[in-house]
Amino acid sequence: HPDDRATTLRLIEIARRDRSLYSVTYRLRKADQTYYDVYEEGAYLYDEQGKAVRMLGTLRDVTAQKKAEEALRRSEARLNHAFSATTDAIWERYPKTTRTYYSPRWYEMFGYNDKELPMTTESWRHLCHPEDYPVATEVLQRLLASPDNERHTVEYRMRHRDGHWVWVISRGKVVERDENGNPLLVIGTNCDITKRKLAEFALKESENRYRTLFEAGSDAIFILKEDVVVDCNLQTMEMFRGTRDQFTGLSPQFFSPALQPDGRTFAEHGMGYINEALQGRPQQFEWVHTRLDGAQFHADIRLSAVTLSGEICLQCIVRDITEWKHTESALRESEFRFRSFFNTNPDGILLVNFHGIILDINRALLRESGYSHEEMAQQHFRKFVPAEDQTRIVGAILAFKSGVAQDQPIRFSYTSKDGTLVPVRAKGWLVVDEQSNPLYIGVFV
Repeated sequence: HPDDRATTLRLIEIARRDRSLYSVTYRLRKADQTYYDVYEEGAYLYDEQGKAVRMLGTLRDVTAQKKAEEALRRSEARLNHAFSATTDAIWERYPKTTRTYYSPRWYEMFGYNDKELPMTTESWRHLCHPEDYPVATEVLQRLLASPDNERHTVEYRMRHRDGHWVWVISRGKVVERDENGNPLLVIGTNCDITKRKLAEFALKESENRYRTLFEAGSDAIFILKEDVVVDCNLQTMEMFRGTRDQFTGLSPQFFSPALQPDGRTFAEHGMGYINEALQGRPQQFEWVHTRLDGAQFHADIRLSAVTLSGEICLQCIVRDITEWKHTESALRESEFRFRSFFNTNPDGILLVNFHGIILDINRALLRESGYSHEEMAQQHFRKFVPAEDQTRIVGAILAFKSGVAQDQPIRFSYTSKDGTLVPVRAKGWLVVDEQSNPLYIGVFV
């Protein structure tokens, strides 16, 4: 595309000048004269005299990705437009323009004089509670997008001039559209429901703060009061293999072994976590628990103080991490085996990323080259390889990144610490993650 040409050519020229890789996204014209977005990576290849003779690179169609990014930007722009409302007030919104209208009651409800704040969606957003703003905006956006002129209803909080929050219920409807069905005018009313909401909160306080704990997913949750269990959810009974009657009335010390793996006792450290949590400082830690049948398991514990029926209690969330601990142990063992292979192998081995940066070097290669690990790690391979050999290595890196396997070793030389030019053969392999995404390249030297 003409608008992309200068930037693209400039990046390619910088790569030629610096003998580096380049990457750029631009629009490319197809045979039908339409454009699509591509992502290009490449490098120049040089002859023995250091003259650029050709280029090697990859090209990927990223049109879908670009369209998705543009759609996301449009969505975020829509969500940034808010509607303003308060109880028993009238508001109007003209979606195709910046026009809005708030009645005198709108201002009065929040302690302002008529028109004291600008008649803009920014005024509404400024007053709307941060926790309620996304939901309120989403509902209003659905109203604009609906072809059926349905009425929207949403409840949220607005900040009064003196600092307290006013609950409102907002109802609105598209009353005028253009010939294409796009909304031209939205009219709504708002009603102050603060007293109703406060009454609801008072009635549901116990349920909101207590019963919700016992409806939570897969974690065991129980309540401690004066150092004994007073209630628990079903997952607690499953995890600790007992009934509610067996579990309630017990102290946490009862289902803790005499000693933790580090030699601590419950009295030495467990009570410390409990006391900290009761002081309003939530705690998270790992602990070994004992089931009621005597079996032990590793757990992640979260403690926090909660108020139930006017009394301060301790909420305990227990997650069984035994399987994760076993996985963690297996990963450590796997890493140990890799390190043993890496550092005891008589052949030189190094790990290189796709930018040519050396990530790690084994002992054999350090011994042969004379360098220390600090002198080679995080350095570009060009620091150690003569210019005439660098193009072959760049080509191999690009091939690996594109998924092309290396059939034959490549030959090049590197400069050892004492200045000797050492000829070598190198065979690489691609290291990938669990989803087969390329991570870096391992090289036998």
